[in-house]
Amino acid sequence: MKTLLSLTLLLTFAVSAVAGDIKDYVGKWNYTEFDVNLRPEKKAKVDQFFQDMYIEFKKDMTYSAKIMGTVESGTWELNDDNSITITNGRGDSKKMQISGFNGETMTIDMGYGGFIMKKEKEDEEEAEETGHDHGSHDHDHDH
Repeated sequence: MKTLLSLTLLLTFAVSAVAGDIKDYVGKWNYTEFDVNLRPEKKAKVDQFFQDMYIEFKKDMTYSAKIMGTVESGTWELNDDNSITITNGRGDSKKMQISGFNGETMTIDMGYGGFIMKKEKEDEEEAEETGHDHGSHDHDHDH
C-alpha cells in the first residue's frame, strides 16, 4: 500500500511537471522538428514544410501563430490536463495536447507524432533586461 501511494504521488508530480505555469509558456515558440518515425528523405520534406511555423503566447492571454503559411491570432488558455486551447478570431477552438515540456522545448502531440517547438530566449531576456534597466534609468532621473 505504501508503495502504491508513493507511486501515485510520483506520477502526480511527473504529470504536473509537464504542464508548467502560464508564465513558462509566454514567448515565441518556433518549430524545430516533427517527432515521428519517417525515412530521412520524408522527414526532411516534413521539416521543410513546417520550417516557418511558430506560435507566440502573450502575457495578456492572446496568441499569434503561423501554421502552413497562414497567420492567425486569438486567445489561449492553459488547461489542467496538460493541454492548451487556442481560439482564433472567428471563434474556432483547438485543443493542443502537450506531451513534453521543460520550459525551453515543448512537444505538441498530434496523435501520430509531435511538433517539437523551441522557445526563443532573446525577446524574453531583452524584456527582462529592459524592464530592469528602465527602472534604473527612472531612478537616475529622480536625482
